[in-house]
Amino acid sequence: MEPDNAFYKIWTIVKPACLVSQDALMHSYQALQLIKSVPGSVAECGVFRGGSLRLFAEVFPEKTVWGFDTFTGIPLEMTNSGYDYHKAGDFSETSLEEVVAYLGYYKNINIVPGIFPGTFEQVPGDETFCCVHLDCDQFYSYIACLDFFMPRLEVGGIFIFDDYAYLDGAKMAIDQILPDLKKPPYIIKKVNHGLFRTIVTRDSGSIAWIEEQHAA
Repeated sequence: MEPDNAFYKIWTIVKPACLVSQDALMHSYQALQLIKSVPGSVAECGVFRGGSLRLFAEVFPEKTVWGFDTFTGIPLEMTNSGYDYHKAGDFSETSLEEVVAYLGYYKNINIVPGIFPGTFEQVPGDETFCCVHLDCDQFYSYIACLDFFMPRLEVGGIFIFDDYAYLDGAKMAIDQILPDLKKPPYIIKKVNHGLFRTIVTRDSGSIAWIEEQHAA
């Protein structure tokens, strides 16, 4: 699937508020086109300034899009695993007020400030998800997110892992909970209730699974 003008229009808008690279976000955008028929909401853990969350809201205007972050930087509680590169207070160059103002146009976005997993209590017990983007850097943050969202991800839904190839804490958490993934996983798909598989690796950026899905 070739990138289209719709992506570049969105990229131009979100780039100033986004730490994710253009190529990475483009691959996510392409994958999102293939899960539009999958039911469930969208979640992002690690919103920072709201750039990629805005992409999700643009692609899925009819879905609820959840954004979880402290909006004050990495919390001290998530820095004591021994595996993590980032320290307490990193990524504090944002604020809840700025992000709310930036995303205020989108009525389908729920922004939840605070430390997860405690903030996940605001999600209704029966809510499921078609896409979860994890960009939360730290070992304990990834553990908390995977524990909460794995059973709530719809079959056919996807996880997007921003940090696996770059941060040891994220890699350790993903390998601990999902040891059989093809490495390095960037986008993984829930095949059934007990199986996840890598559909895009971070090093290749391949989305060859598109042809596989069409052939099926």
